[in-house]
Amino acid sequence: MQLLITAGNVENPSQQELTKAEFCGSHVTMQVLLNIDVDDLNRAINFYRDAFGLYEGRRLGTDMIEMLGGTVPIFLQQRDSGIWPINSKKNIGSYDRHWTPVNMDIVVEDLLLAIEQVVDAGGQIQGEIQQTEWGVKSSLTDPFGNEFCLVQFDGSGSDTISL
Repeated sequence: MQLLITAGNVENPSQQELTKAEFCGSHVTMQVLLNIDVDDLNRAINFYRDAFGLYEGRRLGTDMIEMLGGTVPIFLQQRDSGIWPINSKKNIGSYDRHWTPVNMDIVVEDLLLAIEQVVDAGGQIQGEIQQTEWGVKSSLTDPFGNEFCLVQFDGSGSDTISL
């Protein structure tokens, strides 16, 4: 199915119709990629496939793979613990459970089913499900300690704004 966006007056039959990609493409200034460091690339591929239904895209050498199927490509990159991708002696990479101010939220239709899929694939739930004014959410981690939230909107929040 292709979403069509109308540019111009709705009453005018000669209005121009654009696909969502064409409409958004004219306003996009930044492409977002999500990179996730892991210590076992094959285990990570299996987790993100089984937990979220993603599939393999491009292989970038032997230690990185693109996972597709979401709105943003996810790049899984194998890195040994104790190695940091930037020149800094303050931060040493570790796969121990950790916090980051940047987080990934994954929107789901059925929170409980999604939690079950993540846990069955090797993820861990972190605390209780939280009720919010816009829906429910749960914090989880992948098998490598990377935290993410599963979010189920109830239809009255930010998901009601769409093109």
